[in-house]
Amino acid sequence: MADQDKDVVSVNDDDWRELEALLRKAMEIANEANFAGAVDVCRDAISKFPSNAEPYFILAVLTMNFGDEGQAIKMAEVAHNMDPDTREYVQVLATVSTRVGRLADGVYYAKIAHACEKHPYLSSFIPSKYLDFEAAIQATRPSMHGIEGERLFNEAGYEAAFREFNAEIRLNPENVTALVWLARTAIILGHFNQAVGALQAAIRVQPTNAMAYALLARALIRVGRSLEAESVAFNAIKMSGGDCEVYLAAMEALQLIPNISPSKLRETAVAFNKTFEEINEPDDIEERAGPIELPHIGFVSNAFFRSNAMELAGGWFAVPISKNYRVSGYHQSVRYDETTTNVQSGCDEWRDIYGIDPFTLSMTLRAEEIDVLVDVSQIDGETRGAIMGLNPSPVRVGFCALPEPGLAPGITHVLSDPGLAKADRAMLLDGQSLVEIRGTLFPHLPIKGLAQDTQAPVASNKRVTLGAYVSLPAASPEWAIAVGSIIRELPEAQLILFGMDELPEYARSMIREYFMHTGIVERVLFAEGPSDDDDGPTSRDHLNTVMPPLSWAEIDLFLDTFPLTGRKELCEALWSGVPVISRQGTRRSESVGASILAAAGRPNWITSSTDEYMQISLELAKDPERLQSERADLQKVIASSSLFDPLKTATEVRAALVSLAKSSKA
Repeated sequence: MADQDKDVVSVNDDDWRELEALLRKAMEIANEANFAGAVDVCRDAISKFPSNAEPYFILAVLTMNFGDEGQAIKMAEVAHNMDPDTREYVQVLATVSTRVGRLADGVYYAKIAHACEKHPYLSSFIPSKYLDFEAAIQATRPSMHGIEGERLFNEAGYEAAFREFNAEIRLNPENVTALVWLARTAIILGHFNQAVGALQAAIRVQPTNAMAYALLARALIRVGRSLEAESVAFNAIKMSGGDCEVYLAAMEALQLIPNISPSKLRETAVAFNKTFEEINEPDDIEERAGPIELPHIGFVSNAFFRSNAMELAGGWFAVPISKNYRVSGYHQSVRYDETTTNVQSGCDEWRDIYGIDPFTLSMTLRAEEIDVLVDVSQIDGETRGAIMGLNPSPVRVGFCALPEPGLAPGITHVLSDPGLAKADRAMLLDGQSLVEIRGTLFPHLPIKGLAQDTQAPVASNKRVTLGAYVSLPAASPEWAIAVGSIIRELPEAQLILFGMDELPEYARSMIREYFMHTGIVERVLFAEGPSDDDDGPTSRDHLNTVMPPLSWAEIDLFLDTFPLTGRKELCEALWSGVPVISRQGTRRSESVGASILAAAGRPNWITSSTDEYMQISLELAKDPERLQSERADLQKVIASSSLFDPLKTATEVRAALVSLAKSSKA
């Protein structure tokens, strides 16, 4: 830059010596790749010297070194606003802005740098490349943060992807694509409020973006804003224009809203399917000439490693490869991990489908003569849901793309079990059939590390302890009222709520609010994990007392949430011998608890109404001897139940699919 002989900025020498020590410490820590530690030192410098711009400027240099140009520009702007006559501040703004393609800003700052004064001490802190405007012009290029974020997302590097999308948005706050990807990633990571904010920003920039509305509905339902979620989801489907990805995201949100009737959901699905077929015109499956070959089963996933369903369906591929049928896997990802490798080893053929459009893939599946195609995708990222709607095989089985899998386009059969069958049958569309296996679709591997010889704690505590695992939208005001009524009937009883430490503050506040008017506040305890600062339990979120993390030895009776039920925690409770009460509803997502209890051999703990839920809970809770007897009996038999036999479920599923394939050939 010109005018290097300009007068320097005046800085108090005594203040600078102390401030310089802090800033050099920050740089040294950053050189050790400890960016968070360096930021903490800069924040300490800001608190000690609130009127000095230098700590903000060093933050700009640090964030630039770590590749976050947007944050670097923001911090340099703060320093420049505090001290507009310092040359280095505007020089860095000029070079960084230019390097990321913001040429108008870069030229503006380069011009005013000539009129600014040099800082007497900062030159040793700044890499020379951040002061070289001419070199920045030669190196200018668009930001790559969004592209890198998408790559990391596809490889399931969600935390890193989240940082990249945030970096992109700091540079380009109206980049709708980056805002939508940020929201997708935030939903996976559980940052639902941030997802809401990103999607609202995307919609302000591009009001016609149907996917932004669909994802917004998914985020809203998870922060307890169900009325807004319902309106936004229906709007997204109306705007979708037959886009299956938009429909599946919006429909997932709708299926988690209890007050929407099953008939309304079915009507919405039928209307969308009609639109989808009008736009895509899927061909009918032609009869195959020649002799009957081996039944051919295909499994398609947008990423076997990423799908939540693989916790359940992973065992389906542990069944030995058979000479009596063929199994093909279709994998929508560039990443391979242990789960993917295990799935691949259980298939006769394997195909990577990343980047293949739905029409080409559908034709490929037809050419490979798949008899039964099973969906094991989930709606995070591209689901490939349109494939089923294009009729790639005679039989298309829904399992997990939606909570009610039969409402996805193209599904001909729904995989079910005795605990789900009633709810699943009520949601079938015209022409669809149920494929019911014995046991449960939600088996769990035997659980290591959980004791199975504990006594009912009521014997030593002289009061009954009930437990529940809370999350949104599973926990509801209706459920909290029912639990409050149960506790009020049990003198000295206490309720321990688990899972609160896994929730963001807004969700904790909402659940606290659910219990504030139940009359049992003084007997509700929050179980939480250790804080970030010490080894003991945290005390920031409680009604009155905070308990240690989940221990089934402390619980006499476990109360499942409703209308949406739990899964993993129910399996853990039953494995430990803790009786579980679950209310079965009219939806699949309201019947998972029933499926689990039926497989555990305890159908008597499945209730069909809130009154029955309270009645059976009280009958057990008021009888300490029965609580101990039930616990002991459950501990003796639970390990041998079908609930903890994934191989049995895998065998049942495989047999059902082979039977379907044979039927389709016949």
